[in-house]
This record gives sequence, structure tokens and C-alpha cells, in this order.
Amino acid sequence: MKIIPNTSTLLRKTCEPVDLSKLDEIKLIAAEMHKFVRDHNAIGLAAPQVGIDLQLFVLNSIEHEITCINPEILMSSSDTAPSHEGCLSFPKLFLKVARPTWINVGWTNLEGVKEQHALENEAAAAWLHEYDHINGILFTDRAGPVSLMMAKKKAAKLIKLTSKQKTVLSI
Repeated sequence: MKIIPNTSTLLRKTCEPVDLSKLDEIKLIAAEMHKFVRDHNAIGLAAPQVGIDLQLFVLNSIEHEITCINPEILMSSSDTAPSHEGCLSFPKLFLKVARPTWINVGWTNLEGVKEQHALENEAAAAWLHEYDHINGILFTDRAGPVSLMMAKKKAAKLIKLTSKQKTVLSI
């Protein structure tokens, strides 16, 4: 499992709903996605980021691994707060994104059971970030042009610095 290029057209489309009769296959995909998230010290991963056209994403916290199948937003606050976000599809790029402070959401779990949850602050922001992915929206779309340009410059410097360090260490 690997991240597809952030220029892929799959990242810009609304993904297909998961056929719930194929949950055994989805369980295997979700297990690989959770492992990928753990291995990369990330919070979440959406199926399109790894080239899978499905309404599916995973979120990992210290206590829980959550798999969201065919998720939906039921309600959200009109109040927003800035969320400091990164994305596996955009290495070293970090942006402040305005997100609702709370959301009520639903999804189907790996057992085929519908769940509903109220999420706040960081949990809401992480859920919404992954939800955006399955709807063809990238976190870069939610940033202003000036802050996006500045963040991209900073990311480029970090990537350049990291590659120089790897070169020095490989000698």
C-alpha cells in the first residue's frame, strides 16, 4: 500500500459507495490502511489516497482504530476554529484550516452496523479532513492562497533539508 501522487485525478472525484455485501474484503483493506497509518505516525487515511475508489477512511488514536464506511455528516456547528493539519498526500506541508468546532456524523462500521457520533475540536477536524478526501476535496483547497504559498515554500525547504540529511547519512 502506498500513497498515490497528489496530482492524481482520483483525489479530485467523489468516491463510490462501499457495497456492504463485500465487508470481508473491506476488512482486509481497512486492516492494511490502519497499519499504514500506524507505520507513518499519522492520524488518518482515506481510500483514495492509496488508489482505492471507495467511500472509506480510517482514523487512529491512542485508544481506538476507527473505520468509517459510507460516512455522512448529519449536523455541524456554524462556529469554526483553526485546525493545524498535515496530510500524507502532501509530505511536510502543514496548513491551518477552519473547521466546524463540532459535528454529528454517521457511518457504517466493519460489522455492517450504522453508528452515529458527536465529535469535537481535533477529532472533528481529523474526521472532516478524511471525509473531504472521499469527496474530492483536498486540505489545500481550504487554505487561502497566501498561506498556501507560504506553506508550500516551507515544505519545499523541509523536503530539501531532509534529502540533504539522507545524503550525508548514506556516505
